Amino acid sequence: MSYNLKYLILRSEFGVELGFMFPTEIAHADFLEGVRTTPIGRYQSNGLSWERLLRRAECISGGFVGPHGCHGSSESCRVKSRGHADTVVIFGKQQADLMHEVSQ
Repeated sequence: MSYNLKYLILRSEFGVELGFMFPTEIAHADFLEGVRTTPIGRYQSNGLSWERLLRRAECISGGFVGPHGCHGSSESCRVKSRGHADTVVIFGKQQADLMHEVSQ
């Protein structure tokens, strides 16, 4: 089974890591630009606005999502996958651990 998805991990100025998956047809850098420039209104979660979380966030890793988790890199964003750590952000620890066990 293969997944036709790319991903990026963004870290907010507050240290919150947010994971995004998107189709392989979209370049990593184009997706990142879309996240940073799309009007998102005034939505707030726990007192933090999405503008502060996303528009100012640093892109810390990216690559591809496969059946055994996150891997690879993003040439357009110049970041590499952190492997299991990114899989945890995207899928949660329990699912990431299961994916890792299957790959062994």
